[in-house]
Amino acid sequence: STGSVYGEAVVIPQTETHPLSPVSYYGVSKLAGEQYGKTFHHLHGLPVSILRYFHVYGPRQDSSDDRGGVVGIFCRRALAGLPLVIYGDGDQQRSFTFVTDVVRATLLAAHHPAAVGEAFNCASGLAVSIMDLARAVLQKTGRTDLPIEFQPWVSGDIRRFYIDNTKIKGLGMQKWAALGRGLEQTVSWYRRRR
Repeated sequence: STGSVYGEAVVIPQTETHPLSPVSYYGVSKLAGEQYGKTFHHLHGLPVSILRYFHVYGPRQDSSDDRGGVVGIFCRRALAGLPLVIYGDGDQQRSFTFVTDVVRATLLAAHHPAAVGEAFNCASGLAVSIMDLARAVLQKTGRTDLPIEFQPWVSGDIRRFYIDNTKIKGLGMQKWAALGRGLEQTVSWYRRRR
């Protein structure tokens, strides 16, 4: 699933019991998937666990157009010498989660008996603004000469995520990759793809 099922934060931090009120078609579709999973678990005993991923990034992320994950888009554009485009003022915050952490958390949930029938926030929990992300990508790519352009806010975008990942830590997911280290690996992969 996705953290987008929460919509805008009404309770801080956003634990798994936060009200589910998505503000985008994407969030609604993921919430429907959660409900199907819960129903199959309830009616047929299917061992279902729900992981709500937040802003996953890393090598091999598809950024072939400007509608994918922002980290991949920023890396591709910076390495191509293009300005980075931010929709809104850049103050919106995300909890970027490196792909290897997503794999580890998914495997933990798939094999841990306590995960069955439960939902988990799968996120680093560190809040990073889109502006700070843009600056970090420009620094990691060595393209601090490139401008950052601002476009109007996109309807359905969430302003801030305030993630609590305590519950998944209970499965053993204690360590999360630092954004700087994850960006280095991601930029390196994109650089090799050019």
